[in-house]
Amino acid sequence: MASKKELAKKAYEIMKGNKFGKISDTQLRNFVEAAKNADNFEEFRIFLKYQESRDKGVEDFFSKSDVLKYLEEEFEKESFEKSRELIAYFFGNLARCKKAGGKNDSSKQN
Repeated sequence: MASKKELAKKAYEIMKGNKFGKISDTQLRNFVEAAKNADNFEEFRIFLKYQESRDKGVEDFFSKSDVLKYLEEEFEKESFEKSRELIAYFFGNLARCKKAGGKNDSSKQN
């Protein structure tokens, strides 16, 4: 399971250059709440897939960024009780990077 530092770096890496302009930071924050409220990883995945089917910006984001694949690799086999907060943390960082326009200086991250 990834550490918070690894998740923050991955979020920055994904959002660097702001190449996912059509997904909103609000939508990313909705994923934070969805992670906190889901009972298990499969329920959370279904929510993400549902949002992907409803919104072209979300579909583009997931298809171009491999976020879902990354989450599956890191958290699918872990206890959702343990990983729920980390997934929410990851999406929170994605939203902050989106809001900042991908302009964060990763060299300053410790």
